[in-house]
Amino acid sequence: MIHLLNPIKILVLATFLVGLFYLKPERTNHRYLIFILLTCFLSEFTSVAFMYKKIQIHNLFTVGVIIHHTLWLVIILNNFSKNKKILFCYGYVVFSILNLFLIEGHKDFNILTFILGALLYTVLFLYLSFSYLKKEHLSFFLSNDFTLLLAPVLFFLGMSFLFGFKNKELNTTIVFSNVKLYTFINHFVNIVYYSLINVYIIKERKIRHA
Repeated sequence: MIHLLNPIKILVLATFLVGLFYLKPERTNHRYLIFILLTCFLSEFTSVAFMYKKIQIHNLFTVGVIIHHTLWLVIILNNFSKNKKILFCYGYVVFSILNLFLIEGHKDFNILTFILGALLYTVLFLYLSFSYLKKEHLSFFLSNDFTLLLAPVLFFLGMSFLFGFKNKELNTTIVFSNVKLYTFINHFVNIVYYSLINVYIIKERKIRHA
């Protein structure tokens, strides 16, 4: 099974362990982030076992995406009213379930579920950022909470770009030295994603011990 591992899976494992060790479940954002990292860890390493046993993994990743995106939506929607939180989260979950059984189905990875969640989060992030700019609350952009909210944005945009075209020829285009476009973007956005999460965790530890 070792040959099925890659640097991103190792990064996922390392970040999960760092989060498990340093994050405090009694804090709301910490608790949700632990669940996000747990979801990523289980998705990545269960997929290794599935591939080793030659079991289809598309449903595993679809369910993982639903949980992952919903938790990120919950985190960012904590900055909005309760009604918006309920509307966006429940709306996204309902669409994802309908998509799994009625639209794209369970025979393939649900691309629409990924892209919709990613777009919802990105739009909410931009709206929140502009609202703080408008109020001239510039300290928000230097806060650790902003680091947390920023963490998944590039990941969402990069992977949505890859999934959105549904073009295998584009994804397998060689960028350099036999590195495919999909691999390049996937690794780049994941490294940024987990690096920012680690920065957030380390800063939270420093703030707590200051």
